[in-house]
Amino acid sequence: MAGDDAASVLELDDLRRALANLALEQRETLILAGAGGLSYDEAAQITGVVMGTVKSRVSRARASLARALTEERLEARSSRAGSAMALILQEVEHIR
Repeated sequence: MAGDDAASVLELDDLRRALANLALEQRETLILAGAGGLSYDEAAQITGVVMGTVKSRVSRARASLARALTEERLEARSSRAGSAMALILQEVEHIR
């Protein structure tokens, strides 16, 4: 069980690092609609764009994340791996 927890922490940190490599607009939109749990309409209101743009940004961000995670194009892990979820959620609050 402990190995699974450690693997989950590392996978979440991989996600955090991949998110950091996204274009700002894509990262903000994906975080709002994903980790933030907001609807596309709510994300559109916060970011000041139309819903179609939000959908496009989320789609492109997901594709970029998938490529980054499967091709292992991430910088080296830091000692902050255990706090990855907290860092992602802090971005939600910052963007809102």
